Amino acid sequence: MFLLLIKDPDVQPIFRMYIENILATSELKILKRLAAVETLLGLDDFSAGGDEEHELTIPEQLTLLAERIDNVT
Repeated sequence: MFLLLIKDPDVQPIFRMYIENILATSELKILKRLAAVETLLGLDDFSAGGDEEHELTIPEQLTLLAERIDNVT
């Protein structure tokens, strides 16, 4: 019964709004945490490209470590 309601075109916008509200207002700060993960992985499209004082992303850190390993060997 519940699955039929989810697929109902009249119910979908209300259900979607309900889920978005839960994500936006959760005490777990889901959206903020997701944004932090995206930033660390270098997946966010909103970061300033020329900012020299940004925190290094995980891919940037891996590149630096690979360069250091190459320099040692």
